[in-house]
Amino acid sequence: MIESLNDMQRPSMLIVSGKEDASSYQSLEPQGARVVALDFHDCVDYIKHMKVDVVLLDCGHRVWTGLSTLRQIKQTCPDIAVIFLTDQGSEDIAINALAEGAKEYFRKPADLYEVKKILERLLAIRPALDGSRSPIFPHPDGGATCTGTVTQDKPENLLQVIAFIEENLLSSMELGSLAKQAHLSKFHFCRVFKRHIGMNPMKYVAALRIERAKELLTKNDKTVSLVANEVGFRDLSNFIRQFKKITGVTPTTFRNLAKEEEASLN
Repeated sequence: MIESLNDMQRPSMLIVSGKEDASSYQSLEPQGARVVALDFHDCVDYIKHMKVDVVLLDCGHRVWTGLSTLRQIKQTCPDIAVIFLTDQGSEDIAINALAEGAKEYFRKPADLYEVKKILERLLAIRPALDGSRSPIFPHPDGGATCTGTVTQDKPENLLQVIAFIEENLLSSMELGSLAKQAHLSKFHFCRVFKRHIGMNPMKYVAALRIERAKELLTKNDKTVSLVANEVGFRDLSNFIRQFKKITGVTPTTFRNLAKEEEASLN
């Protein structure tokens, strides 16, 4: 890719998200900025070859994929300002995102007006910072490094498996296939996974599916069986059993409680 001199002088924003979310950010395009939208797999390579000032990184439900991408972006170019968005909100995720170098963190659905204001501010100040910044945490050899986080100390093959789980959550998964992704025996894979994540692999898969189910149950009126199917459960009774085991209530009760809470706030 070759940029003209005029393009290189314009502030540049990169949107990284799933294809289904990219269109929702069209209204955020700041006037005068050059905006490019890519998926997770292509963004780091793009940054290596093209000038980018600000990255809007929407990882959706794929939190580990998003944090891993954020880390790669900051390692490749520490000066890039990154706004991190996710469908899953928790204090741990926010801490990890900020520790990995995110400038701002948003739980979706985010206030797009607020996001746009931050983008415009960052794009306005980036040219003034060109050539004047250095990594906050310099590597002893002179390169850039990221700060220590709970993701950084995990083996790379384990991070790849977690990213695979998040990206293929709706597909059928078996322990053997996940162990193969990590290039480990099933026994060793289970030990390594539980040591670093705190639960066994299949329980982790179920927990992610239940988190996604909770989102669907509160956002629409789809039947419980349809929600179960959309998050990867092929057996309704197993879905209800797993849901109650993790949340303490059935999916229907969870939906009713969520509606009652929403009504009390209005």
